[in-house]
Amino acid sequence: MTLIDFEWSDDWFFSKPATEYNHNLARIACVFSENAYCDYFLERPHDSLTLSYKAVGADISSLEYHYDVDYSAPIMGNNQAAFSFATKTVRNSSEERTLVFVIIRGTPLNANEWISNINVSDTTKTAEAFHEGFFKSAQQIHNALVYYLLKRAVDPDSCCFLIAGHSRGAALANLVGALLANEGLFSTERIYDYTFAAPNVSSSEKTSDHKYDFIWNIVNAEDIVPSVPPCRGENWKYKKYGHVLTTVNFWNMDGNTYINDYLPRVNEYYNKFLKRDFYPFKLGTYLPSMIARLLTGMCKEVGSYYDSGLKLREKAEGLFWKVFPENAEESIPLEDDAPGKKKGTKRLVEKIQASLNKSTNGLLDYASNAFVDMHACEAYLSWLLVLDEDELYSDVGSSAVIIEKSYECAVLNSHGEVMARIVDGILQMKSVKAPIGASIAFGKTVIYFPSNADFTVIIYKDSIVPSIIPTTIEHYDSAGYLIESCETKRLYPSRFVAYKFHAGFVTLREDKISAEKIYGLELFELVRAGKLKQAQRFRVQPEFSVDVNNGIFGGFHLGCRNIFGTILVGKALTKFDDGIFVALGIGRESNFYGHIMLNTEFFSKYVYSTASKVGKSAYVPALRFAFLVKPFRRLEFFSAVTFDAHIQGFNDGAFSSNVQSSFWGTWRWNDDFELVPALSFGVKF
Repeated sequence: MTLIDFEWSDDWFFSKPATEYNHNLARIACVFSENAYCDYFLERPHDSLTLSYKAVGADISSLEYHYDVDYSAPIMGNNQAAFSFATKTVRNSSEERTLVFVIIRGTPLNANEWISNINVSDTTKTAEAFHEGFFKSAQQIHNALVYYLLKRAVDPDSCCFLIAGHSRGAALANLVGALLANEGLFSTERIYDYTFAAPNVSSSEKTSDHKYDFIWNIVNAEDIVPSVPPCRGENWKYKKYGHVLTTVNFWNMDGNTYINDYLPRVNEYYNKFLKRDFYPFKLGTYLPSMIARLLTGMCKEVGSYYDSGLKLREKAEGLFWKVFPENAEESIPLEDDAPGKKKGTKRLVEKIQASLNKSTNGLLDYASNAFVDMHACEAYLSWLLVLDEDELYSDVGSSAVIIEKSYECAVLNSHGEVMARIVDGILQMKSVKAPIGASIAFGKTVIYFPSNADFTVIIYKDSIVPSIIPTTIEHYDSAGYLIESCETKRLYPSRFVAYKFHAGFVTLREDKISAEKIYGLELFELVRAGKLKQAQRFRVQPEFSVDVNNGIFGGFHLGCRNIFGTILVGKALTKFDDGIFVALGIGRESNFYGHIMLNTEFFSKYVYSTASKVGKSAYVPALRFAFLVKPFRRLEFFSAVTFDAHIQGFNDGAFSSNVQSSFWGTWRWNDDFELVPALSFGVKF
């Protein structure tokens, strides 16, 4: 247990209405929300929460705990919560009121309430006005509160409320406040409702009505939990009642102040709570925004959350039962002597973790701590205690750039450092560095930018024909909710022209990409700075093909894209023993357009035929142009046109009708020289 000092004044409940934010009350509410968890773990239940009630002068005889939750109860089942009530008489110079505390615990370490968290609409499996799991639990608390007020004869005209909770408890505190406002029995100016990391609770368009202005939802923009269920698109419109206040992060304020001033101050408290420093992601709204994009992309509507092939709802519940089994003995520990486990399992896991940390410079450990810290109630409390109201919150949003198709791209910071690279339309995950957030979603690359810096984006394509690259700007509010998706603009990069534009502070205010075309030497310098030339890797690639002139070929390629050698062996199929081909070639691969490649190859072809009446062997120069499409990493399908050179009196034996026929005829240049074209189809792998 960690003891902290905090301020309390009865005058807070008289001097300002609940519709005005009170930073001191927010701190008190967060302390109570944190202690609501502690009671679940202590051997003597409720000690820390009782101490908090005593510290503010609550009437201990009025204290009422509802922590004995029976999840097997009919009707309610998993949709229940733990909470407590208490009262205190608050006074100023001319009036006194009964302050009613409603403190709600967040999700404990059991599967039941986690399953209630994912119960968006289990009954109807369609979008309803309220998140079903939260709403049923909030009704339980509301009904108990009404009974408590009646039992203690609390006068509706002379009472006020302090309602608080974190995470699941915050969602329920949000709904309990909304239920009280809807009833109209109590003045909303006296319902002080503060929530921390609240998930979204309702798809109603009325969540922003002014009658809910007494509800203050404090969220960390890096926290995933406040962004679910998602608010994105036409079919997912879940929000919270009242105001949303976003705490500062590395994206929405001066980065140096955040790192050098705010974090050291926060760590003074965080080390008291968790015995270590606070780990920020430094990625602003990236994670919440990306999760919302993925969820709404996989499940177009609430019904598909239940019934699509993914069955996310079913799989999530199964996962929770595995993580939090009803019988603790069913969970399998990672100890060496665990039943059914091989000796050394724990050491193996530790070695894997150590190896991953070493290869990523400790990224695994950092990420695991950051995932805890983005949502921990201790983190919210530390930031609230350290920073004043004018320091803690920011309403600055962020932006993202969505780029489609096949292209090369680099994001550079103001020092010219590469912060992200996309090669052939594929994001190079190891290249992505904070504060840039980037990922692939449904065939599109999405790059998220902070609002407090500008970055240079280069888009290039080493193609002969200009590629069409659609680009779009998206704007997000400070909490990571999508505000608008702007008009798509098309860029046309090629090996002769690249595009350069600024993103970050600029795209936060623009509604379309303002890109500059780059040519010549500057193009070369940009491509070099962005490391956009694809690496030349040696490869061995087998080939199998057939042509319309009754030939079948097999062989392989050795080399890289810039230059490679080819060995092919073929057989003419006009007669079983006619036309054996051996070809040696040299070629080069170029990008033609998008994912279409062009191979240009020169062959020295040796033809041997036992059926030729002109000669049994002949040498044939040949030129092949092949267009390839690459659906997978190595697999390529191609069609090619080969031009064999027929030189009269030199290689007539190779063009005997018994050796190969010409489907397209011949292209005669003069009496001594003609080209014999052949169309072929094949695969490389």
